[in-house]
Amino acid sequence: MIDTKAIKDFSIDKSDWDKIKFGDVVFEPKESVKDAVAAGIEHVVGLEHIDSEDIHLRRSEGIEESTTFTKKFSVDDVLFGRRRAYLKKAAQAKFEGICSGDIIVMRAGERLVPDLLPFIVNNENFFDFAITHSAGGLSPRVKFKDLANYEFLLPPKDQQLNLAALLHSADSVMEYEKSCLNKLFIAKKSINHELFNGKYFGVESEKHALLGEIPRSWRMVPLGDLVDAPICYGLVQPGKSVAGGIPIVQIKNIIGFNSDKMHYSSPDIEKSFKRSRISEGDILLSIKGTLGVCGIVPDGFEGNIGRDSAKIRIRDKTLSLYISLLLKSQKYQDYFWRIKVGSTRHEVSIDSLKKMPILVPEDENVMLEIIKVLGNIESSIIASEEKIIRSKVLLKTLVGGIR
Repeated sequence: MIDTKAIKDFSIDKSDWDKIKFGDVVFEPKESVKDAVAAGIEHVVGLEHIDSEDIHLRRSEGIEESTTFTKKFSVDDVLFGRRRAYLKKAAQAKFEGICSGDIIVMRAGERLVPDLLPFIVNNENFFDFAITHSAGGLSPRVKFKDLANYEFLLPPKDQQLNLAALLHSADSVMEYEKSCLNKLFIAKKSINHELFNGKYFGVESEKHALLGEIPRSWRMVPLGDLVDAPICYGLVQPGKSVAGGIPIVQIKNIIGFNSDKMHYSSPDIEKSFKRSRISEGDILLSIKGTLGVCGIVPDGFEGNIGRDSAKIRIRDKTLSLYISLLLKSQKYQDYFWRIKVGSTRHEVSIDSLKKMPILVPEDENVMLEIIKVLGNIESSIIASEEKIIRSKVLLKTLVGGIR
């Protein structure tokens, strides 16, 4: 759990910090390169290469790509997205290159430790200032001369070094946790593949026209033969959201089931869609627009679904959990796209779902093993994501102290 009290009580002694303007310690170098190849430049950076709220510049294009960019940046410069500052794009470069004119190159002056600059810029106060001073209609831009007037408290240089080290240490922890999470996703994808093609269990496989490699000894049962109620979609027009209404689970709600973000339909409208009412244990699957989002209705929840999702009620709880994991697998995610209809807005029909072949192991223990293995990985992913959230809160609190 995040110690919100400790974060709230967090403070930095700023008694010897000086109030200054951003332009007093940071400048815009305005260097240019006309012949990037001759200058030995290897990296080209556009706004699309800078990730929102990320101090690291992780991507670029090679110089072999055609470009009209000439603005040069160097190692440790911060590249700030001046167009649509609300996107909060500001990253520190660890290589030199050329960048878009919609990027402001910022360089630390003698009074500022360069490693502190990305944290000063990736600060809610700085972004708010940039947004306020942006001009333009559809694509507002901000100029460095305006950002130069941003005021904040700057610690003495020896404290800057310590503060930069602390911030980078907190950031390194978060980077490590992101790396761990990425490895978990890779492991999940790999084990998922082996579970559902039978290799994990030492089962001989064969090729299926739509599902690819499948276990030879497992049954193929139409989904419609396994359900305890007709597969159906929900409310076509749920009307306006009303207080005290019936919660309508839309695609965006299937993962997480956050009731605060749900649409609440009038009981008078909802009563005409009794067959699509959902309860705990039902599988929900998105079948229109965004295909293949799958989840299980949590304990104690009752409500209904929208037109873009299907309700799948399975007789057996173990089988239901197993099928929900099967439908999330890459094998079935690919299958949905193979059977979809519609060129502008994709859809999987209810009739196609009824006929969809479900891989069913003969031994229930196999299903239980699959549920256990994927459940353990999912628990690890959730724990890793929670660590990242805590690290983000801590780093944001530390960065917020520089103002």
